[in-house]
Amino acid sequence: TQVAGVIGALGGNAKGIVGMNWNVSMIPVKFIGSQGGTISNAIKAISYLIQLKTDQQLNLVAINASWGTSAYSHSLFQAVGLAEKADVLFVAAAGNNATSLELSPFYPASYPNANIISVGASTSTGTLASFSSYGVTSVDLVAPGVGIYTTVPSKLLASAYGAFNGTSLATAHVTGAAAL
Repeated sequence: TQVAGVIGALGGNAKGIVGMNWNVSMIPVKFIGSQGGTISNAIKAISYLIQLKTDQQLNLVAINASWGTSAYSHSLFQAVGLAEKADVLFVAAAGNNATSLELSPFYPASYPNANIISVGASTSTGTLASFSSYGVTSVDLVAPGVGIYTTVPSKLLASAYGAFNGTSLATAHVTGAAAL
């Protein structure tokens, strides 16, 4: 809900916040729950989206990957490659470990696929956020990721908002801009 709000919360309605792209359509594909997620389910989620693009000619511009792992997976690398072959951007969070991705890779952001945009987080003054992972060759850009006011889950027909930090929010800014 937080990431979706940054990507595409409706503007011009005198409510809450405005997302990067007011006219975006999103397909939420959840594979992470209260107990975490698995790489195999991440691969299924990516494959599902690519199948929608190829089989149903869905205009899928980008996949937002506001998640990651330090574990390398060749199968996940191949799934991101399927997105690349389908001409889909893969916008991936660099991680919130305050480490160099050259020294401590974080996947999928650290895969070498040409369609990946690896995103770190910046502060309101444009500096790198203290928690953001970074990399001279492995992080493509930074985007706002500190004190981001966005949507949160609420009861039916109620609006709720909160402020959050993280490369997930920065990644959502880039995904929303790509969708524009």
